[in-house]
Amino acid sequence: MLLHKCRELDKMAATRAIIKALIDTYEEMRRMNPDEVVDPDSEEYGALKELAKRFAWSFGPDSVRNRDAVALVHK
Repeated sequence: MLLHKCRELDKMAATRAIIKALIDTYEEMRRMNPDEVVDPDSEEYGALKELAKRFAWSFGPDSVRNRDAVALVHK
């Protein structure tokens, strides 16, 4: 509900917050490994990837309405 309400108020700010959270989590995973490389086959990376997919689906199927937010994710 929190993400839904944030998107209603400001879709671009909510998108930036989601991106920042995903990047921070990835960087933390990287720092935890001795060689600072994330194994794409690891369970943690898979969970992060699944979370990113769920966030992407939360934008909804209307690509025209969500074009700016999705473009920001890809940048």
